[in-house]
Amino acid sequence: MKTLIIILSLLILVACGGDTKSGVSEAAISGGNPANGEKLFDNRCLACHAIEADEERVGPSVAGLATESAKIINDSNYTGEAQTAEAYILESIIDPEAYLTEGYAPVMSTNYGDQLSEQELADLVAYLMTFK
Repeated sequence: MKTLIIILSLLILVACGGDTKSGVSEAAISGGNPANGEKLFDNRCLACHAIEADEERVGPSVAGLATESAKIINDSNYTGEAQTAEAYILESIIDPEAYLTEGYAPVMSTNYGDQLSEQELADLVAYLMTFK
């Protein structure tokens, strides 16, 4: 049943143009494994992004990211295309300049959409969605 829902979601998104700029469909990120995403985050993201709210690094902390993402996509300054928190997080990974958090320079690599597989992106998004 879960597979059927994922397939139907994918078909609907493809029919409606649900692909991101990197060609990764939003439906493809729905089957992520947070535990795998945590390992990926620790290896590739933790040097620049803290998991604690009060810790300063090169990039913004991911504390509260899932909740904050829902607010950002409704902000009048938001120029990206995401309409869900998951899509915003994916967009932030593959097109980090679509929306810059105030106080942070645009220094994040823009090629993670090419470097990471769809499954790795799904895993990373699933992990980041645990930061409520």
